[in-house]
Amino acid sequence: MYLIDKTYFNGILNIPNIYEVNSDELQNLNKNIDKYARLFMQEFLGAELFIDFDSHLTGGVLDSNAPQKWKDLVNGVVYTLDGKTFKWKGLIYSEGAMNTSLIAN
Repeated sequence: MYLIDKTYFNGILNIPNIYEVNSDELQNLNKNIDKYARLFMQEFLGAELFIDFDSHLTGGVLDSNAPQKWKDLVNGVVYTLDGKTFKWKGLIYSEGAMNTSLIAN
């Protein structure tokens, strides 16, 4: 698991059989998340920022004492720029009962 898990693969991104006990599909999904979520973040942030970001994750989960910039990136933030208010949903968020992440895509 790297920021996301099987709960992000539902709806349009549905992967069959990942909720089966000892599923090969779940094992493959977890391997792919560990590989491709890291690659996505490396490309997204660049090498230097990725090293800093990754140093604040334990077991693929953002540490509670991580700098606010990383919490805002992952969990979202509302900010004002030039008098306009914007909302960044974050890399991982929920829409209703569904977990959503651009990392899953």
